[in-house]
Amino acid sequence: MTINMGNSIQKSVSGVKDKSEYITLEEYNKIESGMTYEQVVEIVGSDGTVSSQVESNGYKIVIISWYGNGVAGSNANVTFTNNAVSGKAQVGLK
Repeated sequence: MTINMGNSIQKSVSGVKDKSEYITLEEYNKIESGMTYEQVVEIVGSDGTVSSQVESNGYKIVIISWYGNGVAGSNANVTFTNNAVSGKAQVGLK
């Protein structure tokens, strides 16, 4: 029962309509440094949301967030520098 409630809360918080839009730990683990945004989208199956973006001195840094498939609040962030993965972090994915 708690798991279903968590899913309902996560859907409510994230606004995600379909579980296919969530990122899983398996998908997260496939993301590697140097991959393009398009390659990451192909792995995850959804676009994610821009949470931060800055351009300076010829660098464009964008952080994209995906809601996770775990407990409410689970998520993953992937940092792209000039459209190449330069970092990633996750909380609560399963």
